[in-house]
Amino acid sequence: MWLGGVLVAASLSLVGVAALAPRILETLALPPTAIGLFSSVVWGTAILASSAGGALVARWGAWRVSRACPLLCAAGLLAVAAGEPWLFWVGAVVIGLGQGIETPPSSQLLGHHVPIPKRPLYFSLKQSGVQVGAVLASLGLPAIALVWGWRVALVAVVAVLLAFASTLGVPARRFPVPDAPRSAPSGLRALLGWARPLRRRPGLMRLSLAAAAFGATQVCVNSFLVTWAVLERDLDLAGAGLLAATAQGAGLLARPLWGWVASRAGDARVVLRALGLVMAACGLLLGLLGAQAPMLLLAPLAACYGLSASGWNGVFLAEVATRAEPTEIASTSAAAMVPLFMGLVVGPLAFAAAGEALGLSSGFVVMAAVSLAGVLLLPRGGRR
Repeated sequence: MWLGGVLVAASLSLVGVAALAPRILETLALPPTAIGLFSSVVWGTAILASSAGGALVARWGAWRVSRACPLLCAAGLLAVAAGEPWLFWVGAVVIGLGQGIETPPSSQLLGHHVPIPKRPLYFSLKQSGVQVGAVLASLGLPAIALVWGWRVALVAVVAVLLAFASTLGVPARRFPVPDAPRSAPSGLRALLGWARPLRRRPGLMRLSLAAAAFGATQVCVNSFLVTWAVLERDLDLAGAGLLAATAQGAGLLARPLWGWVASRAGDARVVLRALGLVMAACGLLLGLLGAQAPMLLLAPLAACYGLSASGWNGVFLAEVATRAEPTEIASTSAAAMVPLFMGLVVGPLAFAAAGEALGLSSGFVVMAAVSLAGVLLLPRGGRR
């Protein structure tokens, strides 16, 4: 529950900016595609933070690093709420620092306490916090913004994040966890040699590259769906937020569902391959037909996209933890997040470039091709 709460906080900060993007960008006189660049700055910064995640856990402990995540996200939202264009980009950097340090400590905690057969389910339950935060942001923040303005909506999120961070001392006392080995490399050495833990274990590099493709698809759905619905589907902000909440709500159901399926199947690759194929099909349909489709068809399509593009993360992280050495779960998870974060950087840039040239709908077609590439990248051999 507590680790899921950290992810709720992280998701509220990032998806909250995306949900309010049409009003924020209008106030700051920035183009609609700037939200894609904002997302890329967030995840580019997260690469640096994640590569040092193992060292941070070794130095400060898993629970202290987990607490830093909502605090950094709150600081980033305050920068965005200031309403200055340069602080908008500063906020992206600070939110990226918070996003980047979340996974290594949580993987260390769950990897220590959860037996291998149950890991896909438990990791997926933890990852459901992303969707809880996304649904809350997509439904609640546009409604607040319509009445009191987008700045008040962001400040309300800041208050929630600070209140939650103040409670994390409770699980730290109740669930002490051994830290990562003190021999973990420094942040700079971890950054320069980030791929070393992946090369030591069979299949981890291919698995991480596939996750990069799936992550690129997921972040583009989260970042652009509201803006696409307003500009190309002619919905108002509340209606576009409801469509995004439909996708995020389906993703919330998907994470524990696919975690349970993967635990039963005993092979995460089968589940990941099927999800990749579904998200490719959804992206193609949304890009080609979504602007003209009636809402009775568009809403189920958005839900199906959410079920696939937002449901794979826990299965992936559980597989990484299972393939890693038990004493190196934090550092290996940190390394596996680097390609994933690279996908989160490149994906919105590719989407924005396609959207600038051919319209936002074309970006979803590009993401369909990226999802299919992720399916082809998944490792073929079994665990060793």
